Amino acid sequence: MDESSLPLNLAALAFSVLAIITSTTIALRQSRLMHHANLLPILTEIFDEFRASEFKQHMAYVTGELWRQHPPGAIGFDDLSDSARRHAGTVTSYFNTVGILVANRIISDLLVASYMGRSILQAWRHLEPYIRSERRLRDDDSWNLFFENLAAVTAENPPSRIDARLRLKRMSASTAWGRDA
Repeated sequence: MDESSLPLNLAALAFSVLAIITSTTIALRQSRLMHHANLLPILTEIFDEFRASEFKQHMAYVTGELWRQHPPGAIGFDDLSDSARRHAGTVTSYFNTVGILVANRIISDLLVASYMGRSILQAWRHLEPYIRSERRLRDDDSWNLFFENLAAVTAENPPSRIDARLRLKRMSASTAWGRDA
């Protein structure tokens, strides 16, 4: 090997390293995009169910009527009327399922907290006494634990923290479109 081929070999090596870095970066980016694309149907279904009028009726009952009709105490889900059990069971099951997805890092806790955080916390506050009683009655401390974890994680992400983590910006009234300067 003569001295004139050394710069050529170094240039080839640098080009090869650059090609590896570029292809790795592209592969990682593509993998992340594919992951997000695979999550889109799951998120769409979860958010559609959350916005559905039927789920809103279940939530309205849990947060507005449940305590009035069945005061919290040492009663579990089986002690509720059929209608109350259907409402409470639907909300509990829904948030437990969302909690499973969050706990397993299938969907982001930040995403869920930013979209439905207030509802999660309201539902947990109203259902907690019944869930804890049901755990005692079943002798199962893990019953709906994913829902409880979801509520705990959501409580750690109040709106102000979510705004900061997502770097959400606000517009002043004077900068809105259509306003004369």
